[in-house]
Amino acid sequence: MLDVDRAMLDASSNPVAMVVLLHRDAQETRGKPEERMQRKLAHFRSFFRKGYRAEDLRLLYRLLDQLLRLNEYMNEQVRATMHQIEQEEVEMDTFVTSIEELAAKEGEARGLVKGLTQGQAALLLHQVERRFGPPPPEVQQRVATLAADELLALAEALFVFASMDDVKAWLKL
Repeated sequence: MLDVDRAMLDASSNPVAMVVLLHRDAQETRGKPEERMQRKLAHFRSFFRKGYRAEDLRLLYRLLDQLLRLNEYMNEQVRATMHQIEQEEVEMDTFVTSIEELAAKEGEARGLVKGLTQGQAALLLHQVERRFGPPPPEVQQRVATLAADELLALAEALFVFASMDDVKAWLKL
């Protein structure tokens, strides 16, 4: 594949030719982040100009992102430029890659909320243990299913509880 004429690969709209180009560029730009960034952007623009189907675009984008990796700062620059290229080339506000990026951010936010809720549950169980001894498994399981607002309500109720039975009653166990 290294002997195949680069101009012929560049001229081809065959996705396999693009894969070969991406791999060659990954090898040629190792340790050259500025050049790698320029080639990454040039390939991204060419994806649109070669008329690939949406599914091929997504696959090629993922491969491009994997093979031509950049540091976080350069990735931010590249993403902003890619968004601009999307608008210029397809004359619309977003393309699937931007939607996927938004979905990832939403997933991150949900993961953060879930992590915080789990942390709150762990802290609450620790407080229950300090006041009334180790909570039984059914209390632990039920507390783990509570939403953030319910955890806060239970944490406030702990101030007036006299025993583990009060905790169980509040949890309706």
